[in-house]
Amino acid sequence: MAQQVTSLFEQRYQNFLLIKYQKELKKRNEELRKFAKTVSHDLKSPLSNIISLTEFLNEENEGKLSEESQNYIEYLRSSSQSLKKYVDGLLKYYKNDELLENRFELIPVNEIFNELQQIADSERRVKFILKGNSNAIFTNKSALLQIMINLVTNAIKYNHTGNPELEINFSENEQQYNIYVKDNGDGIPKELLNKVFDLFSIVGIADKDGKMGSGIGLASVKKITENLGGIVNVDSTLGVGSTFSITLPK
Repeated sequence: MAQQVTSLFEQRYQNFLLIKYQKELKKRNEELRKFAKTVSHDLKSPLSNIISLTEFLNEENEGKLSEESQNYIEYLRSSSQSLKKYVDGLLKYYKNDELLENRFELIPVNEIFNELQQIADSERRVKFILKGNSNAIFTNKSALLQIMINLVTNAIKYNHTGNPELEINFSENEQQYNIYVKDNGDGIPKELLNKVFDLFSIVGIADKDGKMGSGIGLASVKKITENLGGIVNVDSTLGVGSTFSITLPK
């Protein structure tokens, strides 16, 4: 009896420590989120000013500056734009939680598909293919659309084939929805597949415009998916393409 009582007290104490630790972790994460949002917001204005001023200097002194000075101005402009992209991405990442405040609703698959095409490929340069046995999905539309936009725009940016194709599959069974986004793009090196969803993780491959990613888009995909109770995975072959799979509970 004494051993059982002692064991019970030990379990209660361990539970107390665990609850305390969870509360502290939650508090620290909230403080970090607020800090990141504040810093990112405060940086946007001066960065925009720097970009505008460098462009103004370049235009006002066209033909007057040495090649070296022009290179300095271009480096300052491109560096400022890269930093602004990180800041915008960081703000977007921490705003993803707000998407879940919207209610769940039954969304026709064709509606999602059409919106994706309009947002990600308004000029219709990409071949979109819709497959699957789902006609509608019951979920948070804003969150799902953000997931899909990130995956689709990434697939388009990292495609040097000249003939980009995207196969989007919405399927379901009794327990879950299965969503696949398959492309014929550049692919991801095998050794980097386990890092692509990490915040600020960059695979080291430039997109079709020669720009490096911020490592925020896929991290956002993972965060939103997990907040919806789902799982995201990727399978990729370098030079062949990638398939991102999303599983969402019903």
